[in-house]
Amino acid sequence: MLTFFTVSEVNANRVSVTNANRVILKDFIIFVFKLYNKVLNLISKTVV
Repeated sequence: MLTFFTVSEVNANRVSVTNANRVILKDFIIFVFKLYNKVLNLISKTVV
């Protein structure tokens, strides 16, 4: 019973870490996308 509890606890920790990484990755992608749009706007303003 004790070993089963520890295994399930490890699995729960792994799942929470994966979810946190996914949220961080999503925020990072949104940030990069916004940055890319700003750079693109600057380039188009200087070219035109």
